[in-house]
Amino acid sequence: NLQLVPGFYPLASLLTGAALYVLYRLFIRMRCRSRQAQAFLTLGMCLMTAALFLRLTVWTEPADGTPPPPATDIRPAAELPAASPQALAATPPAQASPAPPSGNRLRPVEKMQEALAAAWDYALSNLPAIYAAGIALLLLYMAAQVGQLHRIRRKSTLQGHRGCIRVYQSPCNAPFSYSYNIFLPGGMEDGQRDFVLAHEESHIWHRHFHKLLFLQCLTIANWFNPFAYLLFRAMKELQEMEVDRDVLNNGFDRKQYQLNLVLTCTAHKEWIWARSNYNYSSLKERILFMNKNIQNSRSRLLVLA
Repeated sequence: NLQLVPGFYPLASLLTGAALYVLYRLFIRMRCRSRQAQAFLTLGMCLMTAALFLRLTVWTEPADGTPPPPATDIRPAAELPAASPQALAATPPAQASPAPPSGNRLRPVEKMQEALAAAWDYALSNLPAIYAAGIALLLLYMAAQVGQLHRIRRKSTLQGHRGCIRVYQSPCNAPFSYSYNIFLPGGMEDGQRDFVLAHEESHIWHRHFHKLLFLQCLTIANWFNPFAYLLFRAMKELQEMEVDRDVLNNGFDRKQYQLNLVLTCTAHKEWIWARSNYNYSSLKERILFMNKNIQNSRSRLLVLA
């Protein structure tokens, strides 16, 4: 019999995140297509969050004919039978505990151990409050970052439309996009502009911004888990690889696109959370992934396995 037991299980979240990240690094990364790898990480982060609040318990029943466990005597101590003199005589005398050392002075190591033990006991007794405070702070930080994106939009100038997508000239030095908006810096050449627009349009059609918001909420729920941040960063890397593949499939020259990617990534170091841009650290892996030819059927089988 299987039963889901609600609760709070941080160790289960840590172990699940560690297993997922190890599997991703060993078998998925740079070996599977980006879309299948993103599905693996998304389902894995959902499983890691579920392991934080739910525990799968297996209830087993004794087989037929198995004797029940012996009953425990729960009578009060006054009603229990007194021990016989022979039993008392057979009982060995208790050994006297060694006397405590004279003086109340503790060594520095002992003081540190006592302080750590007291801090650990305090953290365990106030664990729900600490967990809730961490979630509240990170939600405020996420709201501030989303508000920063809206402030940049108000300060930007609308240049035109590409279908339902609005193109702005922003005061930022790096191109990026969110929702159905593309923000370009001033002074961008026409050739570079075509690459950037194709790159950012692919982010929009794949709804990468909304996916990042959902995954960021899962990361906030596991804010104490370092593997949650590693998986979130891996997801951003996979999104960039997916967009790079789309740009090349649309007929852009591979060498020119890679050269433009290097120039745009190294031009500025500006970065805003939860936005799609060229300023990403795994540039070498992205270029290597562009030159790979991964079969779709092999990638699906590997992810399922």
